[in-house]
Amino acid sequence: AKRMAPSGYANPGQPAYVAPGGGGGYVGGGYGQMAPREPKADPHQPTRNLHVSAFGPGATREQVQATFAQYVEVREVIMKEGYCFVNTTSGEDAVKARTALDKVEVGGSVLSVNFAKDRNLNMQKYTAQSYGGMSPNGPNGPNGPNGP
Repeated sequence: AKRMAPSGYANPGQPAYVAPGGGGGYVGGGYGQMAPREPKADPHQPTRNLHVSAFGPGATREQVQATFAQYVEVREVIMKEGYCFVNTTSGEDAVKARTALDKVEVGGSVLSVNFAKDRNLNMQKYTAQSYGGMSPNGPNGPNGPNGP
């Protein structure tokens, strides 16, 4: 069945545009199709990074860092409105910090601490998959099977 342009468009009843290669748009594949989103991290699967919410409206980056630094070496704190990410250097110590601080009152609010995606590991995976030929050992790199 041909797809027809819906009424209200310039040429209602005319066949809808179909991009070369079959689909088109967001229906059925082809050009313009969005890539599937990567699933969210399992909040119970340990990573080096923590998602922290309910730390109180007046909390500063320095206060959050000092609170977590008692349990883990903090690499960076990324503050957002109502939550933050505490990125650490050790997955093992991040587990200890989560265990110690989840559901604990800090600054008048009860913290909620879960694990967040490890962006550095995801970025390494992304570049390795997307640019397989760009790394020295990738298929098209100088040390790879298709290299020079």
